[in-house]
Amino acid sequence: MRIRRWRLATAVAVLVALPLAGCGRADDAGGDSGGAGQAVGAGPAKGEIAVWAMGTEGRSCRPWPRTS
Repeated sequence: MRIRRWRLATAVAVLVALPLAGCGRADDAGGDSGGAGQAVGAGPAKGEIAVWAMGTEGRSCRPWPRTS
């Protein structure tokens, strides 16, 4: 009975410690972002958009209309 409790306690400790050990990194401590971001223009957005879908869903999507 004593060994069974020890094994259970060890298993619980390992199951709790492993996910907690994977949370965050030393170089990912957050904090100050280092300044303000760039301003966003008021005009229309430019560029391309790639839409990914699994299976045949991508084939059933209609093409996006061009507005420019």
